[in-house]
Amino acid sequence: MKLFSLGHLVAYSIRLSCVRAISYRRDLIADLALSLIGPASALVGLIMIFSQTDQLGGWSFGEALVLLGMFHVLGGFKAALLDPWLGWFPVIAVRDGALDVFLLRPGSPPVLGMLALIRCAVLVQSAFGAVTATVGLTAAGERVSASSAVLCAVALVVGCFVMFFFAKGLAALSLFAASLQLDVFFGSVWQFGRYPVTVYSDPVRVVLTVVLPVGALSVLPAEFLLGQFRYDHFGISVTVATVVMLVSWSLWRSGIRRYSGVAA
Repeated sequence: MKLFSLGHLVAYSIRLSCVRAISYRRDLIADLALSLIGPASALVGLIMIFSQTDQLGGWSFGEALVLLGMFHVLGGFKAALLDPWLGWFPVIAVRDGALDVFLLRPGSPPVLGMLALIRCAVLVQSAFGAVTATVGLTAAGERVSASSAVLCAVALVVGCFVMFFFAKGLAALSLFAASLQLDVFFGSVWQFGRYPVTVYSDPVRVVLTVVLPVGALSVLPAEFLLGQFRYDHFGISVTVATVVMLVSWSLWRSGIRRYSGVAA
């Protein structure tokens, strides 16, 4: 899929999603409200934690707010694109055979499927996260340089790609066992990323950084904003991103071959 064509497709899908949302205004208001309940609850929980302590895993209140903000910025992407697709894929795509339609179209079936199901209203989570991170930077007394802001943006984009490939790998597993509801698993594991990985024990920290890299996705952009960049964290993140991409690609190819064989 050419980049220019993909840009047109993304723009058209977003416009179509916005038109659908505006057509049902009560549903739109409900989506916006529900999308803010989770982030607001997480913020209240963090405030309650810091009412009892000055640090959380070595992070001050302001720094933890920045981390939580990055978590919600990525969470908006997850809720808008990945969650609808992961919920749809095992039941409609695999069991009911709707995947055939996307396999016959030019382009990547996961990308086409996600864009067809995109929910723009829940991107309000990302806006909430950006505001939370800004408040956190003020509380931490940090001034963000232009280079730090650019590196943070790059880290967020890379994080979105890692989440996409992780979701693609999970979806590929449902091609082997269509009864799997991996969107619930993804959503549960994702919640660990709202806190610093240093609050967890060493084995859990390794799992959340290397095996299920949800812990590193929000930490890296937060570290860039706070001027706490560490080369070891960056090296681990690049390695994990590469492994996730390769494993996802391999699982998808194997799953599609299996799906084609079953359909035949």
